[in-house]
Amino acid sequence: MIRMLGMRKKWLGILLIGSMMLLTGCTSYDSLNSPSLSTFRKDMLAEFPNLDKKISVRMAPTQLEFIYTLKAQANAENKLDIVRQTSRYINGSSFQKEIIDGIYFDKYSKQDHKYPNISVSIDTDRDGSANFEYRADFAQGGYVSWWFTDYKNAPIPVKLE
Repeated sequence: MIRMLGMRKKWLGILLIGSMMLLTGCTSYDSLNSPSLSTFRKDMLAEFPNLDKKISVRMAPTQLEFIYTLKAQANAENKLDIVRQTSRYINGSSFQKEIIDGIYFDKYSKQDHKYPNISVSIDTDRDGSANFEYRADFAQGGYVSWWFTDYKNAPIPVKLE
């Protein structure tokens, strides 16, 4: 009887640790690169001189993330312009062909072709973590509805155009 209690505690501990690992989000990301993405990065750096040279783009099973770091403070309109340019790129045919069809669907969602969520994360204080993000889900043939979150409050809808 005592031995069975010890076994139950052991399994309970294993289940608890496994559950905690799942809840903390063990998502692994893969970096992305393609000809159109390289051109997009160069264009963004030319248009927005306050962007750090390293623009990261990475993917996970349900998400594609664009990560920008600002070298200097920017006003709200400038930050929104970064998101607008990113939105134009992700809704273009080269992004669809190279990134979604050519890379993302090849690695994830092969059967059901579920489109990933897109997030545009911006680090404004250069501490290595984003201060806020804009997020879009695929609907109506593109990424048209965007949401803003500062990670403290509930996401709010944003009109880009």
